[in-house]
Amino acid sequence: MMKKINLEFFCFVLWCFLFLFSSCTAKKQDEDIDLQQVKENSIQVSQPISTSTLIHYWDDYNFKNGEIVNNFPVLEQALINFIGLFPASGKEEISSSIRTMLEKAAVNKEVFNFFKDKYEKYLYDAASPLRNDVYYLSVLEYLVSTPHLSNIEKLRYKMLLELVNKNMPDSVITDFNFLNISGESQSLHHIQSTNKLLLFYDPACPHCAETIAEIGQDPNINTLVNQGKLKIVAICPVGEIKQWKAYRQNIPSNWINGFDKNAYLMKKKLYDIKAFPTLFLIDEKNKVILKDPSLEQFLGWFNR
Repeated sequence: MMKKINLEFFCFVLWCFLFLFSSCTAKKQDEDIDLQQVKENSIQVSQPISTSTLIHYWDDYNFKNGEIVNNFPVLEQALINFIGLFPASGKEEISSSIRTMLEKAAVNKEVFNFFKDKYEKYLYDAASPLRNDVYYLSVLEYLVSTPHLSNIEKLRYKMLLELVNKNMPDSVITDFNFLNISGESQSLHHIQSTNKLLLFYDPACPHCAETIAEIGQDPNINTLVNQGKLKIVAICPVGEIKQWKAYRQNIPSNWINGFDKNAYLMKKKLYDIKAFPTLFLIDEKNKVILKDPSLEQFLGWFNR
């Protein structure tokens, strides 16, 4: 029994080391292309494209060539443009193309690790304008099953996969109770509306204040809220109750303002909250329409 415990402890410590090491590596690579410039540099395609365009995107790249490691900035821009094709492609085509290119890149460990880290940077990093859990899910599903990573290396990706899988589009959003401004307990699922916006915020977050103000001042959103077609549920899942109460004047009066007094959401990791604010658009049956969209994507959904 002691040997088993020691082995598990050793594996955990080793995984922590690898996690920290990979985080530091990712931070160093982030210097290549600034996330704030990604949207300007990427090629965004909205019209449907053929399956072959995506699947054969990497055909002309020879990952076996050792010199390719000297062209990582070129590969990074190519990856950004590749991701830019995803919105015009089907889910299965995206998943298949990701698997195909990662399998091709696996012939060169350095190139494989480069793409692995860059996918996380662009599809999962909260600061990335290209972030998309649906796309990153395909990457994670490949990483946890590939023979090109050890079981220790896969530990982190298995944890990420579990997180990313929570509250995906078309799934019923996880219900929870919260304290409203009147001091009553309220349930997310019991709030009735054609659509609901769930907004997680932190009173200490300047970007939250900006986002809340921008949504609150949007005339189209205000019309929907006043017509009862959209209810906005702003939840503070962190901090002390006195901070939440002091922040109440920043939340529009026609919104529902709530507080998770027991920090249940964060402790149980019911949601994958990468940063604040985090948004979810929900339909009348409590199914997720948009998961963690940008403010632009959320506002754009109502202006389709």
